[in-house]
Amino acid sequence: LGVILIAMRIMAEPSRFFLWGLTVPLAAKGKTPTSVTVDRSQALGQFAMRRESGFTLVELLVVFAIMALVVGLVPMAFERMRDSAQYRDTLRSMMSEMRVARSRALATRSETRFVVDLAQRSYGVAGDQGHSLPESLAMRATVAGIEVQGQEAAIRFFPDGGATGGSIEV
Repeated sequence: LGVILIAMRIMAEPSRFFLWGLTVPLAAKGKTPTSVTVDRSQALGQFAMRRESGFTLVELLVVFAIMALVVGLVPMAFERMRDSAQYRDTLRSMMSEMRVARSRALATRSETRFVVDLAQRSYGVAGDQGHSLPESLAMRATVAGIEVQGQEAAIRFFPDGGATGGSIEV
């Protein structure tokens, strides 16, 4: 009986207890309980269900699980974004170097070569400082047979604006 009283709450009627939605008579009409006396302040104070602000353990676990997923996925997203940015930067740089080679050939009235070194993973105008290819990218060159020397492939730009042609895949 003492265990049951812990989970009970006294309602407005002092002769009835409220136990999880069930109303249980305390004693028969006209009779008072002889073995159990309960003070209303004890039942409501220590054992009553209180509504306190805060978070439950389940809510905290859900938040931690979501945070773990985010922490696990963010590095992969940043890596993809970094690889994409390196790819775009390499393409822009390569196109810029080809334009420089063509402009230099027209301005100086001499042949200028755009060179791709597959062994050293670099590219640029012959005679200038070359650009290195990021490790995450691969490069393949298709040029005229006369323009291949070992692991070096080139596209030659002529003074009249023409070129030997070729393609470079990144």
